[in-house]
Amino acid sequence: MEHQIITQNVYAPDTEAKLDVARKLFAQFDSNKNGTLDPSEVAGLIKTTFENMGVKDYSVTADDVKLYMKSVDVDNNGLVSYSEYEEYVIACLKKAGFDCEVKQKVKRSAKKRDAATEMKLDVARRLFAKYDSDKSGQLEEKEVYGVITETYKQMGMDYKPTEADVKLWMSMTDTDKNGTVSIVEYEDFVISGLKKAGFMVKEFTQA
Repeated sequence: MEHQIITQNVYAPDTEAKLDVARKLFAQFDSNKNGTLDPSEVAGLIKTTFENMGVKDYSVTADDVKLYMKSVDVDNNGLVSYSEYEEYVIACLKKAGFDCEVKQKVKRSAKKRDAATEMKLDVARRLFAKYDSDKSGQLEEKEVYGVITETYKQMGMDYKPTEADVKLWMSMTDTDKNGTVSIVEYEDFVISGLKKAGFMVKEFTQA
């Protein structure tokens, strides 16, 4: 089965740190995990944004929400999508003097998931791109050693994988058994791990 692959922009570390804060805020107010914010959810986001700036007890008005929606809801469907929100945040960061030049493009599946899951996957995608040394969009066995080592390192463990570890990892991840792991297979493997750990994952269709 063919899966569509798209690319995702990666920015300078300071910019990515600010984007992570924004992504967490989006995930917090995307209460039904459908990947969009409706006007009532936008009101909560605006209020929290003011609180984070030190403005307490700000009363969000209907006009505040309308103004925000006018600026962010590019397709005018009455909802703010994750991509619309991120584009708006990047534009604001650029105006504030942050480096918003794209530093890297990483491959990813075109599947759409809730914002909290996307944040987890963003870390995995950057890891995949780092060890996809020939930029083929596939991980070979020799490249998997680095992925496993880095994964353990992020958990605070200094572990060197054996050949048996790599073969076991490949057997779990290479679902089409072609000898390599695609970004889609890798994302599916990460999603499976998140679900087993009790993390709620929601996939949805969005135009």
